[in-house]
Amino acid sequence: MSEIKDIRDKYNSLLEEKEEIDNELKDLESNPLIRRYFELKQKELVLFKEELDLYKKIKFDEYSNCNHVLVTSEVQHDYVEGRKYLYNGCIKCGLNEAVSELEKEEMDTDERIQYEFLKNKRSFSSLQGKHTDEACNIRLAHAIYKKIVECYPNIDDNKLIKYFGSALNGIRKHEVNESR
Repeated sequence: MSEIKDIRDKYNSLLEEKEEIDNELKDLESNPLIRRYFELKQKELVLFKEELDLYKKIKFDEYSNCNHVLVTSEVQHDYVEGRKYLYNGCIKCGLNEAVSELEKEEMDTDERIQYEFLKNKRSFSSLQGKHTDEACNIRLAHAIYKKIVECYPNIDDNKLIKYFGSALNGIRKHEVNESR
């Protein structure tokens, strides 16, 4: 019986605290500066949602219209069953097949957008493009691509693949140190 009394006391205490907060908020609403602050915060939230929606549409268009140049982007090992999983990623647009295996809580904004884009495709292999036959982390591959395009803005995909392979081999041959 005392347990339910404790629960009722706690419930009543919460109601009193909530009422005090409501009263304080009503007092604060009369302050024009504070009211303006909350109006702006609300508008900022609306703009953020619009920005995210437009960004998603831009990324969907980028993924749809990219002539993908693919690398093996991730290797995941299942040590229990002894299997190895390979995923593809595009060095040009950054689309990464591995996002399909991530937990939604682990995804950043770009990975969530990629996941949404890929869930509507039958398979990653149905996307148009060429494969480089290289294995590389997709973020590193995308960074190399950006640097190549910076130096050679009008490069075609076949030359891009050759330059990418050379750059990747150059990276692999050099020891990682502080300056790199």
